[in-house]
Amino acid sequence: MQENDLFSRLKPTTVYLFDNFKKQDMVLCREEDKKECYETDVFLFIKYFFDRKNKSFKQRYEDMISDFEEKISQEAPYVDLDNFHKNLESLTVSGYNFFFYNYMSGKRVKGSYSLINNEIFIDKKGTLRVFGHELLHVASSVIDGDEYKSGFHYANIKERIHLGKYFNEGYTEVLADRYLGLRTNPAYAKDKVFAALIEDVVGKQTMERLYFKADIKGLFSELLKYTSEDKLVQFFKDVESNHKLKLDKNGNITNEQLACFGRCQSFCLECYLEKEKQKGLSDKEIGDNYLSYLDSVYLKTVSGYPNSLYLEVLNRVAKISYSNVMGVKKSSQRL
Repeated sequence: MQENDLFSRLKPTTVYLFDNFKKQDMVLCREEDKKECYETDVFLFIKYFFDRKNKSFKQRYEDMISDFEEKISQEAPYVDLDNFHKNLESLTVSGYNFFFYNYMSGKRVKGSYSLINNEIFIDKKGTLRVFGHELLHVASSVIDGDEYKSGFHYANIKERIHLGKYFNEGYTEVLADRYLGLRTNPAYAKDKVFAALIEDVVGKQTMERLYFKADIKGLFSELLKYTSEDKLVQFFKDVESNHKLKLDKNGNITNEQLACFGRCQSFCLECYLEKEKQKGLSDKEIGDNYLSYLDSVYLKTVSGYPNSLYLEVLNRVAKISYSNVMGVKKSSQRL
C-alpha cells in the first residue's frame, strides 16, 4: 500500500481541523464546503480579535491532570504517554467564551484543543467531562513536519489532506468513558458506535496504542488485513458524512442517513467476519462468534442510535454481511 496514494483518496476539502491554523495556512475548499470554512474563519476571527483571559485556568484542573496520568498508567501500562508528557510541559488552559461561535455555527461547543498552540480552551461552564475529553486530545497529539496528528485525526497542510476528525472524536469518547468514567457527549454518540466496533476488530490494546501514538497509518494497516483499500476509503468517508447528516425538516430520519449508517455497519461486520475466517475456525465457530459480536453491536448501536429503524437496518446488514463473507444464502435464524 502506498500510504500517500491512499491518503490522497481520502482528501475531502479543507484542512480546518486544528482551529488555530493561521489564515495563510487555510486551503481553498469546494463549493459545498464553504459553510464549514466560514465557520472556521469565524472561530479564528473571534479567537484572535478578543483577548483570551484567565490563563491560570490550568490550576483548576491540576488534580485531574495528575489523576489522568495515574489512571492511564495503571490501567493501560502498554500505551506510550510520550506525547502527553511533551505536550504537558507547555500546555496552556484558557477560559474562553464560545457564545459567538456557537451562535454563528449552531453548535454547543464547551471546549476545544489547539494543537498549534498546545492550548485547551474551555468555557466557564465547561465541566470535568469537557476537560477530560480535551485532555485525551493533548495526550494523543503531535506535530511532525507538515503532519498534524491527533489520535486518528490527521492533517497534512502541504498535501492538503484531512481525515478522521469524527472517527477520532468517537474513539476519544470511548476512552473518556472507559478510563475517566465520563458521560458521552451526545454530539459524538454516533461516532462512538463505529469507533468502538472497529476496536472490536483491531483489538483494544492495539487500538489504544495506535491512538496515543497518533498513528492512523498503523490503524489503516491493521484494517487492511481484513478489507480492501476501496472499502476502507469509503468507510472513513461515510463516518465523516454520517456525523454531518441531519434529520429532515419534520424531524424524521432520512433515507440518506439510513444508507450511510448501513454502509458503516456493513464495513465493521465484514471486517470482523474476515478476521474470524482467517483464524481457521469452523463455520459453526465463526457463526457463534459472530452472534456474540452482534450482541455487542446491538448494544452499542442502541446507545448511539436510539431508533428502531436503525436496528432494522442493522439486522439486514448483519444478514448480508454474513452471507457475503461466508458465501451462504442464509445466516443463523438468530440474524
